[in-house]
Amino acid sequence: YDEMKKKVPLEVVALTELQGLGPKRVKTLMTELHVRDRAGLERAILAWIAEGVDAPADESRFDSLAVALFRLQFEQGAAYRRLCAAFGADTGVVGGWRDIPVVPTGAFKEARLAVFPPEATIRVFRTSGSTPEARGALHLDTPALYDASLLATFRAYLCPDVERIRFVVLAPPADEVDDSSLSYMFERAMR
Repeated sequence: YDEMKKKVPLEVVALTELQGLGPKRVKTLMTELHVRDRAGLERAILAWIAEGVDAPADESRFDSLAVALFRLQFEQGAAYRRLCAAFGADTGVVGGWRDIPVVPTGAFKEARLAVFPPEATIRVFRTSGSTPEARGALHLDTPALYDASLLATFRAYLCPDVERIRFVVLAPPADEVDDSSLSYMFERAMR
């Protein structure tokens, strides 16, 4: 046992416990993408976003990250697991990113779709409430991926030729509507 422990790091065991994540994909995640846990997965995604929108497309890398994220969310998110079951999807069915079920926007009105405990929530974005039903909610325990994705696309598509651009925002400031993702995005983009 001790000999095996030296050869197989605990992180490998933890990743293989994500049902359906086979040895080949675990090897790719660990050796090429340096993913050993949720934090490592987030670092790998952030690193890819940081490469910019002009980075060469890498279907294999995208597929490995997407499937690893799916498996993490499936294993650790009861509401997401139920949603997947309704679509007939589980870790045995999802072999690539195209097999991952799309989450309908209405699901965010029905359940808390997060893989961390409620007390770890630092921000909740809610839908506008334009329908009389309950408002949808996106719970975040870190804004890192949200911010990185926003800023990379903002720079690439809204002001690709200038470092800074002057614009006027006709929306309330984020501190007045802390559950508005739109106001949050405007504030982040203006920094």
